[in-house]
Amino acid sequence: MTIEEEKAFEFAEKEEFGCQSVEQVLSDWQGYKVFAPVWKKIFASGMPTFILEKDGVFSVKQDVECLDILDLIP
Repeated sequence: MTIEEEKAFEFAEKEEFGCQSVEQVLSDWQGYKVFAPVWKKIFASGMPTFILEKDGVFSVKQDVECLDILDLIP
């Protein structure tokens, strides 16, 4: 994991996502770095979850804009 991914993972742990790690999936989406939680078991319920970081501040994204993010991930 990169240092940025480690910081995003620390945020995910505080939010109790229950993920095993995080992976940076985009370096710039509307000025944010985008990280995806990684789980060992895949389960689907609702919108995808992404962790956004801008200027060292992390937040969670779980709305229809996540579908726009999914379209941009190679």
